[in-house]
Amino acid sequence: MSAHGHSVTCALLQVPIVIPVLVTLISVFLVLAPIISKPEWEYLYCVLFILSGLIFYFLFVYYKFGWAQKISKPITTHLQLLMEVVPPEEEPE
Repeated sequence: MSAHGHSVTCALLQVPIVIPVLVTLISVFLVLAPIISKPEWEYLYCVLFILSGLIFYFLFVYYKFGWAQKISKPITTHLQLLMEVVPPEEEPE
């Protein structure tokens, strides 16, 4: 139940494939445009930082290594409690 007494249901959100493709193309342009127009070392650092996110994605999301999960679960729990964003416990139906 939500705060207003209504039941909470999960609804799937359907988005046309054009929108994520367009957003991805715009994002790639926004990253590459400054590098192409005026190359500097700082831009390379930014691209490396962005690409380093792929490492974390594959370790924590795609492959779900056991050791990575053991490390991330306590950190996630602590940060949720610290920032007061803990998801509510589900009530049995």
